[in-house]
Amino acid sequence: MPSLLFRRNQEKGPKSPPPVPERIVPRPAEPGGLRIAFLVYRGNPRCGGQGVYTRHLTRELVALGHSVEVFAGQPWPEVDEGVGFTPVPSLDLYRDPDPFRVPYPAEFLSSYPTSVAALEFAVMCTAGFPEPWTFSLRARRMLAARRHEFDLVHDNQCLGYGIQGMMADGWPVLETLHHPITVDRQLALSHATNPWQQFSQRRWFGFLRMQVKVARSLPAIITVSESSKRDITAQMGVATDRMTVVPVGVDHTVFRPREDVTPVPGRIMVTSSSDVPMKGLVPLLEAVAKLRTERDVELVVIGNPRPDGRVARAIERLDLAPIVRCVTGISDDELARNYGQAQVAVVPSLYEGFSLPAIEAMACGVPLVATTGGALPEVVGTDGETGLLVPPDDPGALAQAIGRLLDDADLRARLGAAGRDFHNFNVVYRADADRIEEALELVGAGAIMMEDAADQPLFEPPLGTTPLWDATCIVALFTIDSDIDAILEFLNDHLDGGLPSHRVEILEDQVWERAWMDHYHPMCFGERLWIVPSWTPPPKPDAINLLLDPGLAFGTGTHPTTALCLEWLDGLDLQDQIVVDYGCGSGILAIAALLLGAKHAYCVDTDPQALLATKDNAARNGVADKMTVCFPHDMPAIKAQTLVANILAGPLAELAPTLADLCQSNANIALSGIIDSQVEELKEAYQPWFVLDTLQTKEENWCRLSGKRLAN
Repeated sequence: MPSLLFRRNQEKGPKSPPPVPERIVPRPAEPGGLRIAFLVYRGNPRCGGQGVYTRHLTRELVALGHSVEVFAGQPWPEVDEGVGFTPVPSLDLYRDPDPFRVPYPAEFLSSYPTSVAALEFAVMCTAGFPEPWTFSLRARRMLAARRHEFDLVHDNQCLGYGIQGMMADGWPVLETLHHPITVDRQLALSHATNPWQQFSQRRWFGFLRMQVKVARSLPAIITVSESSKRDITAQMGVATDRMTVVPVGVDHTVFRPREDVTPVPGRIMVTSSSDVPMKGLVPLLEAVAKLRTERDVELVVIGNPRPDGRVARAIERLDLAPIVRCVTGISDDELARNYGQAQVAVVPSLYEGFSLPAIEAMACGVPLVATTGGALPEVVGTDGETGLLVPPDDPGALAQAIGRLLDDADLRARLGAAGRDFHNFNVVYRADADRIEEALELVGAGAIMMEDAADQPLFEPPLGTTPLWDATCIVALFTIDSDIDAILEFLNDHLDGGLPSHRVEILEDQVWERAWMDHYHPMCFGERLWIVPSWTPPPKPDAINLLLDPGLAFGTGTHPTTALCLEWLDGLDLQDQIVVDYGCGSGILAIAALLLGAKHAYCVDTDPQALLATKDNAARNGVADKMTVCFPHDMPAIKAQTLVANILAGPLAELAPTLADLCQSNANIALSGIIDSQVEELKEAYQPWFVLDTLQTKEENWCRLSGKRLAN
C-alpha cells in the first residue's frame, strides 16, 4: 500500500544504479509485414499479465512476418528469438525488496532524461504512481529519434500523456486496454479500513485521470473481453465503435494435460500476480481454512505475496502456514506441471478483465472454480458445465464449490474435459498439422481427416495449394484390432513428447457409405420448389420436387449460397427459357430451373465428378434430354435468358467477360458464393456488361448479387 514514509536504499555496494541490459535488434519484417514499436511500462515475465501478454503476443507477431521491438521499463521483460528489445530505464522506485526507496544521486544523473526522473521521484513522494506518465514521456523521446524505423506504435495499457504526444507527432497508435483500472480503484477504496487508507489509495490512483483522457483520444483500442469493453465505455467514456475484442490466448503445446503428472489429493492451486484486494486471495484463504477443518488440503500459490501484506497477515491469522506454499520465478512448463498436480484450480478474483490463469487451468484440463467477477463468466463458461462459478468475496461459497470438486472425481474429470472443449484446446495448430499427419500415416491410419476447429472460413485459396485452418481437429481411423496404446506411444515418441490432447473413441459398426443420408431432409425454397433426397418420399407430392443424390459433388441446398440461388430461381418466370448454370456442382440449380419451366439448361464445371453427378441427378429427375453438360472449353456459343453462377468471388471476377458473352440483352443473372466484403469489387468487375442492383444475404455474411445484362 502506498505510504508517505520512504526508506533509504539499504543495499550494500557502490552507489550506482543497476546495469541496464543491451538493446536487442529485432528480426526484419517480411514483405508486407509491419514494423511495430511495442510499449509496456512494466514487463515482469513471471508475475502480472503485462509481461506474459507482451512475450507471447510479440512472439506470434514475429511469426506472422512482422518486425517487433519491445520498449519496456523495469522489471525487464523476456523476449523470444526474433523479437527486439530496447530498455527504457526508470528510477525503479517500486522494486522488490525495497519499494518506495530513495534513489542514489547517481541514478538521477544517469536517468534519461534527468527532468523526468525528478518528476518521477516527486510524484512518488506524494504517494502517487508516476510510472505510466514518466514511461510514456521517455518512450516518446526515444521514438522521436527513430521515426523512420517503425510503422506503428502498439501501447500496452500505459495510456500516458506521452502516448497522446506520439499521436500529435504523427505516429499511428494502437492501444491494448485489458480492463479499466477504475475498477481497481473502486475495489481498493471499498477495502480501505480508515480515512488515511482511503486518502492513500485515492492518491495512488491519481494517474487514472490521465488514462481516461488519453483513452478517449485514441482512435483504436483492443480489449480482451466483452465485459471489459462494456466497463471501459461505462467508466472511461470510450466509444464502443473504437474498440475491438481480441481474447487472450495460451500456448496449448505447453498448457495441456500431462500424462506423466498425477494430481496430488487435496491440492488446490491459485495464480495471483499481486497482493491486492481485487485478486481475492484473502477470501480464498478463509475458504481453505474452513476446508481444512473437514479434510486434508493444501494450497499452492503461484506468486509472491509481500511479507508484510494482507495475504501474509491472513495466513498468520488463520494459522495456514503449514499448508500454504508460495512458488515464484518458474518457467511456463513448470507452471503447467503445477496445474497438473492440482485437483482444483481457483480464480477467486473480485474482478477480472479476462483472466489468464483461468484459461491456463482449463487448457491443462484442471477443473476450475472461479467467481462471477467481471469477465470470468465469459471466460469460464456455464456454471456446472465448464466450471463452477460463485459470487465474489464469498469464502463460504468458495469452500463449498472447492469441496464439491475434491469429493467428486467424476465431476472433476467432466469439468476438466469440458473446459478444454469450451476453448477449443483439443486442436492442432497449422504449424504442427503436417508433422502429425505424417506420423499418423507411419503408424498405419486407414484414413486421416482434418476439420476446422475454430469456425475459420478459408476463402479462395491460391491455385494448387491446400491450406489448413489455424486451429485444426485431426481425425484418424484405425481398424478395431489396432493396439491403440502402442500407437499413442509411438506417436508421442515420434513427436518428441508433443502428442496433442486427444481422445479415443470406438465407433459403432454400421454401413458407413450411406450413414450420411440421415443428415439430409426435404427442404422448401421459395413458394414452389422442394429439394428432396432421392431416398426420401416427397412431403408434398403435388409440389415441384427435385430429387437429389449429391454423390461426391457440391450442391445439396443446405449451404446458404445454394439456398440463395434456389430462392432466386423460384421467384423468376423461367417458362421456355435457356438457362446456364456455371459451376454446376451436383446440377441442382440447372435441374431446378428445368423443373420450374426452363426449355434447356447448360451445365458447366471443371470437375469431372461434378459433371457425372449432374448427369445422374438430371436422369433421376427426368430432365436429362433438356440438359447439356460440359467443360468450359466445350461450351457452345449460346445466348441465355437466365444465368446463375455459384462459385467464389475471385473466379467470378475473372469470368465476367465470359459470362457476359453467354447472356442476351436483358438476361437475368445471379452471382453467389461471395461474402459481403467482396460485393463492391465484384460489382465493379461486372459494371461494363451488367446492372447488379439487388443484394440478398443469408446466415450472416453470405450474399447473392443479381441484376440484368445491358444491351449487347
